[in-house]
Amino acid sequence: MLGHLVSLLATELDLRRPGSDGIVFPLVDAMLLYILRAWLDERSDPAPSGWAGALADPAVGQALHAMHARLAHPWTVEQLAAVCPGWYSPSASPPWWGSRRWPT
Repeated sequence: MLGHLVSLLATELDLRRPGSDGIVFPLVDAMLLYILRAWLDERSDPAPSGWAGALADPAVGQALHAMHARLAHPWTVEQLAAVCPGWYSPSASPPWWGSRRWPT
């Protein structure tokens, strides 16, 4: 899939046809996502930490999706917890968080 995206991007950049500006940036975005997926898939650590772990966590993915859907909204932890039930606990941290604890 990544090879197809690279080909499409190269074509758009070479030809610069009408509408290319509306196509180039989404293609770059898609390429980045495919690269991140490939990188996560190739990691030997079954429980990645840091950003990789956060991205791989289904609950955090739900929270990120909600925040990206409403970028201007001033999200609070409580609101994200309502959107993503079960992802936030003030007494526990997800495994990718390391030794840190949630702010209280």
